[in-house]
Amino acid sequence: MGIKEFSKEEKQDILHLAVCKLLTPYGYFKFEKVDEDGWPHWIELKAIKNLSGKQQDLLIKEAIIAYFS
Repeated sequence: MGIKEFSKEEKQDILHLAVCKLLTPYGYFKFEKVDEDGWPHWIELKAIKNLSGKQQDLLIKEAIIAYFS
């Protein structure tokens, strides 16, 4: 099987999925469904863009630590 190559767009999609998964417990996203291609979809409940860049960074770091704890 080996290492799969991803396009730039696919990499961006994967990072977006990670953010959605990480921020779901914080009330920013709610899981909706898995589409016919196997990609999960979330509904945005609160806009993370309303936070400052620093607040976003801290929230993501906290969520990563919580996810792996």
